[in-house]
Amino acid sequence: MKIDPDAKTPARRIHKRGKSQKANFLSGPKLDGMVQTESRLESAAVYLGMIDPRVREIAPQPVTFDLDTGKIYGTKDDLTREYVGSGKSPRAYTPDLLFTLNCGDQVFVETKSNWVIAKDPDSLELPARLAHFGHRLLLVTDEVITSALSYNVKLLRLHADCVPTPPVLNAVAKLGVGPFTVVDAMQATGLGKPDIIGCILSGALRCDIQIHEIKPKTYLWAAGGSTAHLEILSL
Repeated sequence: MKIDPDAKTPARRIHKRGKSQKANFLSGPKLDGMVQTESRLESAAVYLGMIDPRVREIAPQPVTFDLDTGKIYGTKDDLTREYVGSGKSPRAYTPDLLFTLNCGDQVFVETKSNWVIAKDPDSLELPARLAHFGHRLLLVTDEVITSALSYNVKLLRLHADCVPTPPVLNAVAKLGVGPFTVVDAMQATGLGKPDIIGCILSGALRCDIQIHEIKPKTYLWAAGGSTAHLEILSL
């Protein structure tokens, strides 16, 4: 569904009346206006793309594929209209997201929980099917997007504008290699939580965002400028 008049029109309607999932409305860096997602996993994947320094742009529901021919359509309706009167039904597939990377490569992203895959195991074949047509699809499950990661990416996204200043970086550098907790770092440096989170986003500090929620007792280490801890997806 198109929420923002300036946003790109998605390839299919995202939230249908009568469906049980809750629609989420997201905006932020790397998105074109405000967009709508239809699951916790999909929302978390968007947030994860926002904080992943390898990702330049995120497009929700970008295109629709005909899985029989590999032909790409701007919308699912475009595909349906082409089959009108043919006596055939197309195998339409619209990926959840398209990540455009800084290097120029594009990766389609599909998010599905394990219980959905258990009910529809054919979805496991989607990456291979799109690869056959020359496209890369990453299937992301809740084994990757854990509850801790969902919590953390929302928190990190909220502080995405907290770019650490040289005095903040100098104060953090004096903490050593670690480990030390978030609260210990704040007390030792006099910095606030936004500063600490800004250091996590910038690569001055790191923690395991996939396993542990960022709370006062969460352990941190010096990251030496590396942002590998933010690069969760195999892009």
